[in-house]
Amino acid sequence: RSRKGVCEAVNFFFSYLLAGQCGSIVYNEEERLNAGGKFPESHAPTAEILAVDKYGDDSEDSLLETEAQQIAGYIISVMNEGDVVSDGDALRPARFSDFAILLDKVKDKAAIIAEGLAEHGIPVSLGGEAFMQSSEIATMMSLLQVIDNPKCDVELLNVMMSPIFGFTAEEMALIRANKKRGPLYSAVLAYSKTGDKKTSDFIEKLSEYRRDAVVMSVDKIVSKLIHSTDILNCMSARPGGKTRRANLYLLVSFAKSFVSFSNSGIYGFIKYINSLPENSFKNTVTGGENAVKIMSMHNSKGLQFPICIIGNLASKINNSDSISRILFSQNGGISFKYFDESCGYDLETLGHVLMSDVARVKTVEEKLRLLYVAMTRAIDRLCLVCSAKDLDKKINKLSESLLDTAPYISREFLEKSTNMGDWILSCALLHPEGKKLCKYADAVSPCVSTESNLVINIVNEYSVVDDVKQKDERDSDAYNPDFVEKIKRNAAFQYPYERLRFLQSKASVSNIVHKAEDDRFAFCDKPGFMQGDKLVGAARGTAMHHVMQYINFDQEIDVSSEIDRLLEWKFITESEAASVDIAAIENFFKSNVYNRMMQADSVRREMRFLTEIPAIKLDPTLEINTEDANIIVQGAVDLCFVEGDGVVVLDFKTDRVDNLSDLVDCYGEQLEIYSTAAEKIFGLPVKEKIIYSFHLGKSISF
Repeated sequence: RSRKGVCEAVNFFFSYLLAGQCGSIVYNEEERLNAGGKFPESHAPTAEILAVDKYGDDSEDSLLETEAQQIAGYIISVMNEGDVVSDGDALRPARFSDFAILLDKVKDKAAIIAEGLAEHGIPVSLGGEAFMQSSEIATMMSLLQVIDNPKCDVELLNVMMSPIFGFTAEEMALIRANKKRGPLYSAVLAYSKTGDKKTSDFIEKLSEYRRDAVVMSVDKIVSKLIHSTDILNCMSARPGGKTRRANLYLLVSFAKSFVSFSNSGIYGFIKYINSLPENSFKNTVTGGENAVKIMSMHNSKGLQFPICIIGNLASKINNSDSISRILFSQNGGISFKYFDESCGYDLETLGHVLMSDVARVKTVEEKLRLLYVAMTRAIDRLCLVCSAKDLDKKINKLSESLLDTAPYISREFLEKSTNMGDWILSCALLHPEGKKLCKYADAVSPCVSTESNLVINIVNEYSVVDDVKQKDERDSDAYNPDFVEKIKRNAAFQYPYERLRFLQSKASVSNIVHKAEDDRFAFCDKPGFMQGDKLVGAARGTAMHHVMQYINFDQEIDVSSEIDRLLEWKFITESEAASVDIAAIENFFKSNVYNRMMQADSVRREMRFLTEIPAIKLDPTLEINTEDANIIVQGAVDLCFVEGDGVVVLDFKTDRVDNLSDLVDCYGEQLEIYSTAAEKIFGLPVKEKIIYSFHLGKSISF
């Protein structure tokens, strides 16, 4: 399935790594790969080693960050080589989707590679197993954890410093310095009381989410968090935005699935997500059709990729199975270290030594099989990335080990190697191309004859990596006046609907007319401390509306008795009962408007509605091109009744005015909205709008 050069490279490496010195597999003529596929002729190298020399910090994450930069450079250089990828009987240029980066493990590693590639404009698609490690999902899970228990310091710090809330390291240091003892949450609470608005806003928002979590199902709270925290926009703006949006919506679907069989809340959902096996997220995360794939070696089994890059080979091999105090073996049973109380430390037993040796061999066998799987995924090109701090010292050390056993690689060397990168570099030193490594480190190494071709490139962390450029940008860097003019036009662009940004997409009728009400100030009420138990201002108007909503409409009505009934039945409060103007209500029942209402075909009180109105009605200064924009309005009509073929809208007002025309000027727009809603509800035209003033005891029609 792979090019002959790839097969020969795999044969070369494993003829030395699996020469019978370790494990039960001997890589002989029967095990060797034979290229059976037909490929168009290509002069591009089929097998390469990218030896990265790292200075300073030699932690795994630091090594991986350096590797990510060099892998980005490798991808860009391959894409600039021209026709290098097989496509039937011909060659074509490489695309991002042709590359696959395979890692021993993706947890906490794939994200580092992805970020490094994204810095150079390379799109990345993470395999499903990296779903939980993606920054957007990790942030959401941390937020859920904090909502469930805000005393989780690590998760709280992650949430506060995430793009959602945007706290900086300096701000968090100040918060902790203000209260050095206790959980971080107590420090945040204490700092919010010092007058810091950002911290107090965070506490208020977190409290809101915690209240919601009590009454909302998990899927609803997850959906609300995604849309109310603006994490959707934040993550969409980052590299791989489509993938990140898909991940967030996928989390909602997992929450819905969880709710269908459990009601154990956020804590139960977190346990459920963490308990899902890796293959539950397989094929659920995509980075678009043209993106570099990052996945684990294990999950790459059965797949093939035109260009395969194997990275993170410097990752330390986990030998915990061979150093534990208690060891288990399918054939050998169980063994222990012996604790000598007289000397106070553990002593090796014979059984433990033997089983530890078996466990080490088993670990080496498993890693060799994994490496073999990864290397045989390549079709056209294979690139092995080996990074090390002070590469020259590493090469000298490996060279000394080889000189004692040349031309073989000993079992002792395989077992004592801390990473798979040492295996690859040791084999490379045996290859004729290994002279590059020897020259770089001023080392000596045996050389064997082989038919395989291998290209070794030595780079360091300071090697310059160019960002990805589009083809037309690569072709010419000359001044382009058309392009400059396009930039100027784009820079001068003004959003045509800018004014609409300042209008609410949904509003209540009371908010719409609020500005008109604010234009009038009538200081005729006594101050609150002089009013006793009676209501004042808007509260008194609300009390009048409550009475008119529930009072019985009858020709011979006793208003005082009705108010007592409404109070007894808890329709109104004692303060409202004491504040209503009984005489004003009695005057209404004597009015012509009331007589018309009693003769009407039907009457509706406090009719609630939700409708659309043109945005230009709220702001007549809007541009012409916004005339089709609508906003949603909700409200309630005090009273409306049907007379023959039309509807009459009636609105009660308690404002202290001198003439009725003032009410029309102030509330005419409000009744227009009421009329629009009434026409939709009744399916009839509104033939008359009436405002009744309790203060004047009169009504006005328009």
